[in-house]
Amino acid sequence: MNHTPEPWSIDGQTYIWAESIKDYVAITNSDPECSRIGYDEHCENARRIVACVNACAGVPNEFLEKIAKKEMDGSEFFELGKITAQRENLQKTNENLKTYISLWDKTDEYVRKHPSVKLGQSVNDAALRLLTERDSLESQRDELLSELEKVKKERDDYRHRLSWANSLDRHGA
Repeated sequence: MNHTPEPWSIDGQTYIWAESIKDYVAITNSDPECSRIGYDEHCENARRIVACVNACAGVPNEFLEKIAKKEMDGSEFFELGKITAQRENLQKTNENLKTYISLWDKTDEYVRKHPSVKLGQSVNDAALRLLTERDSLESQRDELLSELEKVKKERDDYRHRLSWANSLDRHGA
């Protein structure tokens, strides 16, 4: 069974809400008859719970438990998080470049199909500059795709090493 997906947030002071299920996942107890700690401490506990859960998004519970027991130091997840963030940024940039290049391909095609269209000189110059820029962007896109493949390989290698280390832990090596 999986836990409720992140992000979690605080609704009020002590109610913890999960947007993914549109429901409360926890309420820190603020009833003075049921608890020895005060309301302010309950509010701070709710804030801490939400901050921890959101900060650990994507990290399996088994690893978090090992980190809590000092069986792991947790640095692996921060490294994996950085690689994943780089990959996502490269993918977004690549999608933006694809859109941009597609628009200029359409402009280029139109200008070539309709040579009789009299474009103003400044518009014509701008179109030529944009076509030149498109070539440059295509080159940048190719470089980004190459970097993305490197990041994917690093991530996969890292996951493989982590899986191997975990299997050694399970077998007592």
